[in-house]
Amino acid sequence: ANVEGDGGRKGGGGVSDGCYESVLRALAGMGEEGRAREVLGGMKRGGRKPTVGAYGALLEVYAERGEWEEAIRMLKEMRLVDVQPTVESYLLVMRACGNAQLFEKSFKIFAHMKSVGLHPTPAAYSVVLSDLSMLGDGNSALQLLNEMRTELITPTLKDYNLALAALLPSRDPHNSVAVLDRMVLDGVVPDSSSYDLCIAACAASGDHAKALELFQEMPEIGLSPGLPSRAAAIRAFSALGRLDEALGVLATLRIEGEPADASVYAAALDACAADAGRTAGGTGAESAAAAAARLLREMRRDDVEVREEHRAAALRACAAEGAWEAAVEVLRGGGDGDVGESESEGELGGEEVADAIRACSIGGHPEKGLALYQGLFATRRPNRVVLVACVEACAEAGQFGEAMLHFRQIELLGLGHDLASFNAILRACDTSARWKEALTNFNDMFVYGLDPDLDSYLAVISACARAAKWDKSVASLSEFTSRGMSLDRRSLHAILVHCVAAPSWRLANLALRAASPTAPDAPACVTVARLAEAAGQPAAASAR
Repeated sequence: ANVEGDGGRKGGGGVSDGCYESVLRALAGMGEEGRAREVLGGMKRGGRKPTVGAYGALLEVYAERGEWEEAIRMLKEMRLVDVQPTVESYLLVMRACGNAQLFEKSFKIFAHMKSVGLHPTPAAYSVVLSDLSMLGDGNSALQLLNEMRTELITPTLKDYNLALAALLPSRDPHNSVAVLDRMVLDGVVPDSSSYDLCIAACAASGDHAKALELFQEMPEIGLSPGLPSRAAAIRAFSALGRLDEALGVLATLRIEGEPADASVYAAALDACAADAGRTAGGTGAESAAAAAARLLREMRRDDVEVREEHRAAALRACAAEGAWEAAVEVLRGGGDGDVGESESEGELGGEEVADAIRACSIGGHPEKGLALYQGLFATRRPNRVVLVACVEACAEAGQFGEAMLHFRQIELLGLGHDLASFNAILRACDTSARWKEALTNFNDMFVYGLDPDLDSYLAVISACARAAKWDKSVASLSEFTSRGMSLDRRSLHAILVHCVAAPSWRLANLALRAASPTAPDAPACVTVARLAEAAGQPAAASAR
């Protein structure tokens, strides 16, 4: 009654500052901000100077709601009426800015607080470290940690972890490791989050050895690595070419009875894709493609959502190893039905289908890949990546006519040709010894503004050689060298295979001269020498 009657004048002598603050907090807590402001105004009209606590009651509301403009306005009002804001006042304004996602503004409020001679409390340091972690400002976080020690304030575990989070975007593991070491010196025991953040920093910078060192240190001090650390460890093992240990991280998680999440599986599947073509361990170990297909089955069994990134990684592994059966299983989503009727059909991306078709081609079953295409795109519009994979499959199957149909469909659909599409059709010309078509398509590349690469020239040279058009092969190889390009070991041997079958020492000798300095090995040199000797040519001595 006293407060609402006439602003505190009636009987105001019996109303203490504490009473006003209690009423203000009660009204603010009930969401009655307007009435709380009326009470604050009543104090002023009644000649009573509002206290820091009275202003603080409203600042708490603004902090909770993230109403940073109102909070800053009230901070200015306090100074105008000669009520000196305290550290707690500034802290509430900082929280209002933070809740509004204005972390830089919060940091500026913190700096202003120090400029007016106030010494931050441990809570204020924690708030600003939280802001810096959101900003990814590691340098400022390190400065604050040093400042806290100067103020004889020992950072808490939370403070250190916030600083580690702020350091993460910098990709500088040295500072993160230094903070971890400093924690121990200050008597603060790091927890799993501390190590998780440090391991993530090492992994992001490419320091895989240090990431694994920290990961393996955790169980030794009684800490269980979090899922982010396990994912980082898997990627570190993969980067070092140790797929068996990468998959072992996931197996250990399963033994411990802890469920893996989508990020851990993504790391494991990426490891399989990166390691495809090599086994996961010793003799008899499952291939990378088989491991990838198994991981997808485990995800479905454990109700972990299989996303496009998971499927794509598994299919990259299948394509690299030619594991067509595993690729078909991946496309079917683990089922036994027709791929074209799979529930996953609408979710499949072009790269995924293309990798599945390539897996069939590399695995010696290009007809399976073409069947996949027919099943999946009977009613859907294919993209260029899928059509290029079909051209490649036709090349492997020796179906030049079908390859040309898919190649022309790229243009008919307005998808536009690129280097990959031309190299695919040139490969089809090569496998079918269609040298005229090879030269025509090769010349068309320049019409499209494309520069032929090593594979382009190799396909033309090979197509002409298969048709015994040696002059054409030599001319193409001469043009290749005139453009300042050189053969690698793979392409050198590919050309020499045709030279031996013919035989043709002239093309072989030119290929040897067109090779890069490190390309010719002993078998290549001996092959050219023998061809030259058989033809009675002096190139034999230089080849030897």
